[in-house]
Amino acid sequence: MTRRFTIRIGSQTAVAELLDDVSPRTCGRLADALPLTSRVNHAKVAGEEFFCFVPFHEELESPVVAQQSGNIGYYPLRQTLCVFYADMPGAGQVTPVARVVDNLEGIIAEGRAAWLRQGGTIHFSGLTDERG
Repeated sequence: MTRRFTIRIGSQTAVAELLDDVSPRTCGRLADALPLTSRVNHAKVAGEEFFCFVPFHEELESPVVAQQSGNIGYYPLRQTLCVFYADMPGAGQVTPVARVVDNLEGIIAEGRAAWLRQGGTIHFSGLTDERG
């Protein structure tokens, strides 16, 4: 069973799948926090990534550094959820929590727009279970 949720940022809505099999503790914490609305900011040093603060803390789990476009990771040192919209070597370890599976193009466009529009709003909601 795959759990999915929606991401709404700017004019775009995308769908992401939780990576429960990779990071079950952190995915559970994110799922429990939904629906979630937060301020979005663009990373200034790390690369093509935007992030938002989340209302939970979890220790690093199944850490990865290099990222692919569409990955969503949790960065425990800053208590943030990071959405990567380009392939990049990474700037630090994150817990992999989700992957964008629908409308990655929209996330890429909004990621680029977030560079200029710091402090916008991002919404995570609509957790569903789908048989795979």
